[in-house]
Amino acid sequence: MLESAQHKREQESGSSTRRSCRATLLASLLAIVTLHLPSPEVLPDLVVFFGRFHPPVVHAPIGFIVALLALELLALLKHSGYRRSIRALLWLSALSSALAIILGTLLAMTGGYDLQLLTWHRWSGVGTGILTFWMIHFYGRPTADSPPSAVHPAYWLCLLAASALVAATGHLGGSLTHGADYLTAYLPGRADTSAPTPEAPDQGSREHAALYARVIQPITSGKCASCHNETKAKGEWRLHTFEDLMSAGKTGMAVIAGDAPNSPMMKRIYLPHDNRKHMPPKGYSQLDDTELEILEWWIAGGAPREGPVPATDGLSMEALAILESDLGFATVEPGLEMLNWEQVQEAAAGLLDSPLVQVRRTSLDSAALSVHVMADGSNNQDRVVFSLMPVHANITELDLGGCGITDTALVHVASFRNLADLRLQETAITDEGIKDLKTLTRLEQLNIYGTTTTDAIFETLQALPALHSLHVWQTCISRSGIETWMASRNLASRQARVRRRIEALQRELDRMEVTVTGLTENAPPEAPK
Repeated sequence: MLESAQHKREQESGSSTRRSCRATLLASLLAIVTLHLPSPEVLPDLVVFFGRFHPPVVHAPIGFIVALLALELLALLKHSGYRRSIRALLWLSALSSALAIILGTLLAMTGGYDLQLLTWHRWSGVGTGILTFWMIHFYGRPTADSPPSAVHPAYWLCLLAASALVAATGHLGGSLTHGADYLTAYLPGRADTSAPTPEAPDQGSREHAALYARVIQPITSGKCASCHNETKAKGEWRLHTFEDLMSAGKTGMAVIAGDAPNSPMMKRIYLPHDNRKHMPPKGYSQLDDTELEILEWWIAGGAPREGPVPATDGLSMEALAILESDLGFATVEPGLEMLNWEQVQEAAAGLLDSPLVQVRRTSLDSAALSVHVMADGSNNQDRVVFSLMPVHANITELDLGGCGITDTALVHVASFRNLADLRLQETAITDEGIKDLKTLTRLEQLNIYGTTTTDAIFETLQALPALHSLHVWQTCISRSGIETWMASRNLASRQARVRRRIEALQRELDRMEVTVTGLTENAPPEAPK
């Protein structure tokens, strides 16, 4: 009977051991599976929310495993009372490790970390979790030739390995968060050997400006360098210096000079904020519209480190203000200060009586003028345009269509820097005359219908940032010239920026919508039949 009972206990013990081994193998397999879970393109907010609990939760298994090691060492000194808490600590270590692995997997999906460091950190963390479950399996299971109170050698091996992995995992996690040199960054004497912080370069001039250092680097340092620097390079991109910004990373060049919409860095910035590939990652300080506009302008202009200021085509007044503030000098010619209406009446006294010139105010509350010069059948009306000089600062609309003017008249028109609408249709002006109009930075509409102008005018039109309407019927301008000019205007990225603003405003409107459903009480009485 005694042998039968003992045999039964051995069978039950063997069955329990097999069940424990299977459960431990399953837990280990599930932990490894978390390393290979795909990351969706768009992360739900709950994923980001729970993932950010990984840093506080991960300290729990660290503390439990350190406590286990301490208690086991004390138990070796014959303080057997300490071992009563060990089984509870084993389960707390395993469960907290599992929770940390799950939350860490969610946090890794948000991106923003150096891929190599992240991979090592996750493998060491998963390895720690697996070892804690094997410690539970081996605990209290002595070998065949050892007393029942003895500890299985594999248990000690797992405990020592888990303790080492905890240290490695913690160090890798610190490197992910603070950079690879976070332990030695403030080592005494280290600062003496580091390179001095470079001074901001001189402001230069429009012909030789420090564009990257004074305009672009402040943007990339504030919004990009936290994830792309010397010690932390997400996607193998380092964006903290000009050389690194223009170097290839894991996915190729971050910036394609002259092509902002197709630059990988800009494509990441254009993505919706809830896309895991969006830059900067969700939760970080985002680029505002003006910073995005300046980046687009710089890349479209060839992404120069320094040199002549690229044409400020289409830059908003806010972007121009920041650009000029950073550079320390004006990038466009300022507009002329208009005369008030009383001064206009006095200066234009002779014009008001001229049968060839019609002058009227654009509105009753403005001193801006709309001027129409009528044809007189001659081929020399340049003198009529010259007669407009006393009020040239107030002219915002000028119609010279059909007049007998030549390129000489455009020399005078070039000083009308508040001009927004210029009509030169059916005149004798040429490409040479158009070159004088590059000072009209506020010009929005230009009509050159029925002239001999060619594709050569587009070199001048590039310097007109506000120009958005061009009439070219019956000219020598080609379709390919028009397409090339329109492409150079960088309209695609500017239109995309406006669409994003509209979408954001639409979402804000949707949040304001009020809906009521299920109202049944106090219903109005039915109308009498």
